[in-house]
Amino acid sequence: MSVLLKMYLICRLISWIKSCSIHLSRLLMRWPITADGRPLPPHDDDIFVCTPAKCGTTWTQTICCNLIRPDGDLPAPVSELSPWIEAVFTPEEEMHEALRKQTTRRVLKSHSQAESIPWYESAKYIFVVRDGRDVFMSMVNLSDA
Repeated sequence: MSVLLKMYLICRLISWIKSCSIHLSRLLMRWPITADGRPLPPHDDDIFVCTPAKCGTTWTQTICCNLIRPDGDLPAPVSELSPWIEAVFTPEEEMHEALRKQTTRRVLKSHSQAESIPWYESAKYIFVVRDGRDVFMSMVNLSDA
């Protein structure tokens, strides 16, 4: 696939993503719920790592998880400690149960638009952005892998 075709496809994808309604991303949000259908209550000190794709999400999650556990002994991989709350490849019940079991400060990952992320006064939010040129090249490199 030529670089120009990749550039075109990525630009079309970005255009499509921008055209999606905020309401659609709210419908897709899989914020954990309790067995009786109510939202899982957030911890007072939850941290949301909110980034567009390819903007340093995993890096930021890793930093947060290590700051929460300064001894450097993470009890599980970062992807388990800090779940991607709207990812469809992790079964919802599995993710919800893992979040319920966490007793320490939780780090939650999201690629949703800022407007569609649940907002809690007591939670902390880290929004990470990156120069669009770097994001583009990262996507090109990812597609080559």
